[in-house]
Amino acid sequence: MTAPTITAPQVKTRACLLWALILALGTYASYVFHIFDNNIFAYFYYGNLKRLFYCEFVAAYLFVLLPVLRKKIEAQTGVKVMPVKHPPFTLGRKAVLYVMTLVPILLMAISLGYRFKIVYLLGDRIAAVTAVCNAAGALMLAAKLFVAVYAIFLVQAGVEKLLGKESIIPFGGIFAALTFGLLEWLTEPSRFSLLYVGLFVYVGILALVSKRRFGVTYALSVVLYLL
Repeated sequence: MTAPTITAPQVKTRACLLWALILALGTYASYVFHIFDNNIFAYFYYGNLKRLFYCEFVAAYLFVLLPVLRKKIEAQTGVKVMPVKHPPFTLGRKAVLYVMTLVPILLMAISLGYRFKIVYLLGDRIAAVTAVCNAAGALMLAAKLFVAVYAIFLVQAGVEKLLGKESIIPFGGIFAALTFGLLEWLTEPSRFSLLYVGLFVYVGILALVSKRRFGVTYALSVVLYLL
């Protein structure tokens, strides 16, 4: 199935924006899983293990949330984000996407003393349990990105329908920065959380450059997050 054009009558702007907001709030409603920290996990686990189980619960919840809601979202918004058939990439567009992914990774590595972010976060010496917990944390962020990228596509389609034309402004990325990015900073405050705000805008740009390919956009966003 091909993607609907932005002038297609089935695309509903209000529904796109509403569902994107619901997905953002639904994603960070997962923060309530912290109630298990003291009420359940504390009786059996402590320290890093509590973090491990929290991340696993959130990741499982998010990877189930979108598939459960997807048919309803498509019916009410008129937007089919995935799977969608696209023409092959041109060599020039592949090169642009490659550079847009590589340059931020290199700049981040330079700023962290010539280490990739994931290596910096792991540290020089790390226990096996800590490594597993960090991996679970990365899986949780990948799940959040999965929902966020979907919301980016919804908002971009909805706003472009309202404008009546395609736009080079990453409206979806801006929305994700103000919702997913801000909520990430509020619930998991750290110096990297502020970078995630900018990351969502950048992912919105990647979505436009990739000609609205969900799989490509999501894969690159995960690479940028990890590295």
